Amino acid sequence: MMLLSLTEIVMGQQLKLIGISSGGHVSTASGTLKLSGSVGVPVGHMTTNLKGGIMAAASGSLIENSPPTIEFDVVTSFDFDSPQPISATIKDPVDGVEYAALWIRPIGGTTFDSLAMSISTGDNYTVTIPGTKYDKMGFEYYLVARDVTLKRRRVPASGSYYAYAEIDKPSIPEARFKPGSKTADYRIFTVPYVIGTNSITQLFNELGTQDQTKWRLFSYEGNNEFKEFPQVSSLVPGRGYWMLIAEDHYQTLELTSSSAISPGYNQAGLFELTLKPGWNLIGNPYTISIDWSDVQDFNTDVQVEELKRFTGTYTNTDVLEPFEGGFVYLDGTINKTIEIPFKGQSSSGGRKGSMYSSDISSESWKLDLELHQVDQHYTLGGIGMHPEASLTKDRYDDHNPPRFQSYLEVNFNHPDHPLGSFSRDIVPTQEEYKWTFTVDASDQLPIVLQWNNLGLGENDLGLYLHESGSPSIINMREVNSYTITQPSLFQIYFGRHAEENIAPEVVVAGKAFPNPFNPFSSGEVVFPFALPPSINYYHVNIEIMDGRGQRVINVLSKKLPAGFHEAIWTGVDEQGRSCLAGMYLYRITILQAGKYKTVTEKLIITN
Repeated sequence: MMLLSLTEIVMGQQLKLIGISSGGHVSTASGTLKLSGSVGVPVGHMTTNLKGGIMAAASGSLIENSPPTIEFDVVTSFDFDSPQPISATIKDPVDGVEYAALWIRPIGGTTFDSLAMSISTGDNYTVTIPGTKYDKMGFEYYLVARDVTLKRRRVPASGSYYAYAEIDKPSIPEARFKPGSKTADYRIFTVPYVIGTNSITQLFNELGTQDQTKWRLFSYEGNNEFKEFPQVSSLVPGRGYWMLIAEDHYQTLELTSSSAISPGYNQAGLFELTLKPGWNLIGNPYTISIDWSDVQDFNTDVQVEELKRFTGTYTNTDVLEPFEGGFVYLDGTINKTIEIPFKGQSSSGGRKGSMYSSDISSESWKLDLELHQVDQHYTLGGIGMHPEASLTKDRYDDHNPPRFQSYLEVNFNHPDHPLGSFSRDIVPTQEEYKWTFTVDASDQLPIVLQWNNLGLGENDLGLYLHESGSPSIINMREVNSYTITQPSLFQIYFGRHAEENIAPEVVVAGKAFPNPFNPFSSGEVVFPFALPPSINYYHVNIEIMDGRGQRVINVLSKKLPAGFHEAIWTGVDEQGRSCLAGMYLYRITILQAGKYKTVTEKLIITN
């Protein structure tokens, strides 16, 4: 028989023992209880409220009252390709171990799953980690064991252990780069690892010495300041960098020949990112994707703007992939520190939940404005209304990121904001409004302004586009694009009487279109012109002449009020005969207050 001795401190409890046999005795003066005897041998007691260790059962026998013990070496890192099993020594000499399990989830996961541990030898339990239970960061875990009397032990008692993935010869995914030589071929990347000093020279030694014809790397320092390698010498986790690699020099970027550990962040210890006022070029600090709307919802005390990625053009995005970077704007005048949560750590929908309609009669509506110029595309422009919006900056508006080499932008003038302009201008819901904006580009080539005119709604609200100095207005319901040939000022008019509110600023005689003109396919040629409301009436004359200057036909000779007008010609002379193919001239003459404005241009007729 095994002789058993037990000492137990009884804190703040009343202990009642009546009758001890088999050599047992009790001393209550010090609050110390000492029982001597053999397990299973009656001790002749009546009652006791002793809670831990070994206690007297109702039958009068000593029984064990502790959960199983768990001993193991805590795993803090593992080979990503083949993680070693988790092993532990788990004992319960009296009641025996009924259940042992590893509770595990990926570091970026939302729920824990249990993996049953099996006996390998003696009291040694082990479990293999399947690839579905960890991510590129690693896994979070704890151990649980239970005996036959359902007493349970958890290790650690609260919280979790963390094992981080170790990757041999880490490389930046090919998807983070696009080989090429143009601005559109640049990409924003980041390196979440800390490998030595994160020296660019060491990390990218495979690229060779710096050569601007082969590769270029820039950091963004704020205030439209960029630094190029070697001015920037090392990569900082949480920051983004511009990089371009020539096609004939491109290769998979292995960071070094050594291994790297995933950053030691988890859901209880998040990466902290300090943002400066203005634009910040940031990078994903984790090796798994993050959702920027989660970041916005999680940091309720900081006005975190939308995230902009670059894939040949800027676009707003919620998802920032591993090794990817982007621009974020911070309003205000002081630095702010935010935490980067993992998916599921915030209540989604807070800032993302304000949805818009395409119906312009809705309380909340938005119309996106896109630009296209050869191989450049722009998608950040837009107008709209929302009942919670203001005329000054709020969370519904948006900005253009810093210009990098070439650019293509929509800018709504806002001198009330430090940046001076918005790319998207959402105003309070109202019956009428006029937006004024410019289209700016580094290349002086034609630009197509485009919008989606489907879904504007079955209503009597007008939406018109006008280019300052243009002889015509564009009904945005009827067409979905407009070609811009030079920098100019634009207005978009909204409301039931929008068309009536648009007035030309000066006399404009526009260019005929189409030109060249084919009477058999085009049907007619249009001569647009605009008359400002400075006087009530103008006399307008439009005539067609042949190449020798002889009049072919007088298209228009009429007194007209102020406004936008168009004259039509079907390609016939004064006798109604179709004009032969060749070069003609058209002359527009506008008489105002005794002054003439005359425009003469060529017109080509084809068969």
